[in-house]
Amino acid sequence: MSPLEYRRLLNLAHWENKPAGAVMANEDKMLPQLMLLYSGTVQVEKKGRIIAVLKSGDFVGEMSFVSVNVASATVTATEQTRLLCWDKNQLKKFLDNDPSLKMSLESTLSCNMAKKLKRHA
Repeated sequence: MSPLEYRRLLNLAHWENKPAGAVMANEDKMLPQLMLLYSGTVQVEKKGRIIAVLKSGDFVGEMSFVSVNVASATVTATEQTRLLCWDKNQLKKFLDNDPSLKMSLESTLSCNMAKKLKRHA
């Protein structure tokens, strides 16, 4: 993703801080935003079992964003966490008007998913 594309995405985002214990996604529930972990860690649970720990640079909600589906897991902050957040509907409308940027973001999300799968395989 080019610096200009990244800047355009940043302009749509807002920052959120979450304390330890805050739930950012609930399994099988709609997730209104796509999030990028800036600092802190979160744990990912599926059916009550911890399946992954995410850290700075990882996305939260990317599977829900790409598939336009409910969250596939519950995500909970394990420490103070800072996130860059995008409203999914606003982001989708924005990307519908810029196919090149949409492809760049989808590529970035796919690479992040692949890294997470490799890390937790």
